[in-house]
Amino acid sequence: SRTQAKVTLMNMAEFFRNPFIFDPDSEILRGPCDTNGDNNTMLILAILGGHRAAFNFIMDFAARPELLNHLNGRGRSALAEAAAQGCADMVQDLLAAGVDV
Repeated sequence: SRTQAKVTLMNMAEFFRNPFIFDPDSEILRGPCDTNGDNNTMLILAILGGHRAAFNFIMDFAARPELLNHLNGRGRSALAEAAAQGCADMVQDLLAAGVDV
């Protein structure tokens, strides 16, 4: 078995395409990754990009209250961004995970 690569800013596009080849213990999955000053997390970026597999991966392996309830630079949480994107299934998953409403 080969070692899984950590998710980094350099390979995040590949992570969004195929998250399951990456190490779920990657530090970047647990907090803001701030790629353009928006203070977004990888979870919020997955929501904004419609990357369902990456969203599921993060929810399965990295979801903690501080990640789920993190507010980005626009003052929006993952829940608010999922609702704004019209992603009802992601909203349901976030609510089931116990996000703050």
